Amino acid sequence: MRYLQAFDDAMDTICRHPERFPVEYVASTAGLSDIHRLAINGFPYNVLYRAKRQTVQVLAVAEHKREQAYWVKRI
Repeated sequence: MRYLQAFDDAMDTICRHPERFPVEYVASTAGLSDIHRLAINGFPYNVLYRAKRQTVQVLAVAEHKREQAYWVKRI
């Protein structure tokens, strides 16, 4: 339950301020948004997402210790 609350809090923050968090990857394709990253408070995970207009698209919830960008091949 603690993880779900932390994830919900992270998503609430992202939805309120999507451009506030660091860009992890710059979009290389026209029309796509940059990929941002927010750490889930108290857990070793990042939420990686795109924000465009009124939409937030979560691309991955990635563990800090994993190889960087391992999730990119999966999207």
